[in-house]
Amino acid sequence: NAGRNWQALYKIVPGFAPPAELHSDAGNPQRALGANVNGASYSNNNTRLDGATVSYPWLPHIVAYVPPVDAVETVNIVTNSMDAEQGMAGGSSINVAIKSGTNDYHGSAHWFHTNSRMRARNFFNTTNGIPKNILNQGGYTFGGPVKKNRLFFFTDWERTVRREFRQAFRTVPTTGLRGGDFSFLPSPVIYDPLTGQPDGTGRQLFPNQLIPTSRIDPASAKMNALIPQPNMSQVPGTNNYNAAGSYEFNRDNFDFKVNYNPTDKSSVFARYSLSPSQIFDPPSLGGAGGDALAGGQPGNAPGRIQSASVGGTYTVSPRVLVDAVIGYTRLRLGAQNVDIDKNYGLDVLQIPGTNGSDLLQGGYPRFAISNFSSIGNPNVSNPFLFRDNQYVANANLSYV
Repeated sequence: NAGRNWQALYKIVPGFAPPAELHSDAGNPQRALGANVNGASYSNNNTRLDGATVSYPWLPHIVAYVPPVDAVETVNIVTNSMDAEQGMAGGSSINVAIKSGTNDYHGSAHWFHTNSRMRARNFFNTTNGIPKNILNQGGYTFGGPVKKNRLFFFTDWERTVRREFRQAFRTVPTTGLRGGDFSFLPSPVIYDPLTGQPDGTGRQLFPNQLIPTSRIDPASAKMNALIPQPNMSQVPGTNNYNAAGSYEFNRDNFDFKVNYNPTDKSSVFARYSLSPSQIFDPPSLGGAGGDALAGGQPGNAPGRIQSASVGGTYTVSPRVLVDAVIGYTRLRLGAQNVDIDKNYGLDVLQIPGTNGSDLLQGGYPRFAISNFSSIGNPNVSNPFLFRDNQYVANANLSYV
């Protein structure tokens, strides 16, 4: 996965199904985990960060932001008999608190490293050496007083970088098929569409099961020229192409928190979190596009997640306590296939209706051919761009 995650604690809580990473890295760069609780849907969990909900509007079963493990002070999980203030949850209510500064300066630094040199070579990998799979995750935490007993700060930063060699088998047309030669296939039936009646009767076969070069559509010829040649065998209908490329994952997580105690009865805090990310999952067929080698979104996937909350607590009397928090989360995630800024289908292939005026309507069309790997942009959810803002407010009056 993309490093450590405090949500792995779910596995030790009764009622939780084993937590698992969900969706592609582009759609979930935080690598948030999802889990069913007490048989309820995994969309029935509500997670709050410093009192403010950090939900993911498009994928409500995961959270929008996952702070680094070293920045987390407490994780409180309730799976039944929830308090009145812990609403919007049918499975579990999870409250996460970012650390705060104290009257003393405290800090830490960490670095975690995973290296593929400790692994064995995949038997099917035809390249020399062990495929690269390197993970580096490092950062720091630091906090302390600005004014003792009154004003404190805490900050943390973590960077996660993953580099992988990815390999997958694909099926591409042989040299004969690209030129319209079907004669080597057993019992081929290739009819000339310009012969016979409109209802299909009276059609004639192409001589020698060979489609003349002049009859091949220009768009097909251009796409054929982009598809790589088989590098495993020239047998059609088999995994005759070994695709390989480099996968890149980059993500930063940053938190800054300030706590202020104006009186002995009151306290307030403010927190801001930022997480930019950049991911590249190479298309398996190079210039012809194709499925992503790592199984995610083909091409680039930039992201930028922001989360902020401001809250306070006031002790009215030994019996009455008031607390409130407001929160804001902005989820900006996108996935863009290679050459998204180019109307490849309309201007290059000259196929009407394949592109539009919006940037997200650019790039490759999708070509799905039975028994062959898809070409162009075959991912049905790519490209996409989420720009979602959510505002939350909570207030509680407690009486003992």
